[in-house]
Amino acid sequence: MIRHLRNKLYTLLRWSEKYTKTDMVYLTHGGFWLSFNKVVGMATSLALSIAFANLLSKESYGAYKYIISFVGILGVTTLTGMNTALSRSVSLGFEGSLRKVVKIKFLWGLLGMVGGLLIASYYFYRGNALLGFGFLVIAILEPLIDSLIVHGAYLQGKKLFKISAILNSITQTTTVGMIIVSLALFKNVPLIILASLGTNFIVQGTLSLYVFKR
Repeated sequence: MIRHLRNKLYTLLRWSEKYTKTDMVYLTHGGFWLSFNKVVGMATSLALSIAFANLLSKESYGAYKYIISFVGILGVTTLTGMNTALSRSVSLGFEGSLRKVVKIKFLWGLLGMVGGLLIASYYFYRGNALLGFGFLVIAILEPLIDSLIVHGAYLQGKKLFKISAILNSITQTTTVGMIIVSLALFKNVPLIILASLGTNFIVQGTLSLYVFKR
């Protein structure tokens, strides 16, 4: 029964391509896994919000949000637009672009690392160890993480949406799980940030090795 419905849907999608001028099977398949990713993302975000509300003080949460807000700013130097370029390149058959992109993003990311270290030094100089250690963590780990997350763009370029969605879900759930554990055990902002980015780095590194060896 399920196979019959699947075949009917496949036939319908192929028929519709005469009017849409688009690969509807490809679009539908990719859209399903994109939606799956969003559902996982919303669920983990909700769990994280509940954990922060119950396990961390408002003052500590404010410091955490302040430090984390710089992640995106420092990450700009890793040329995030190259992920889209990589996906397009791989879709055209240029799979060798992956390692080149990782190298370029890492080298440019060193600028963000220097910026983060300067901010950390400023807060250490002002006697604010909490912010100093927090910025020290993101200065070291964020450029490395941004250099590794290109595996998602590579898989999408290969049209491996299912694998991309599953790996991304593993990253989200593992990282959020470790943050919640650190909230329950430490309630210390720099350690929470270290748990978040450290876990993300380990997971992204492991998944990147998996993709590189495919």
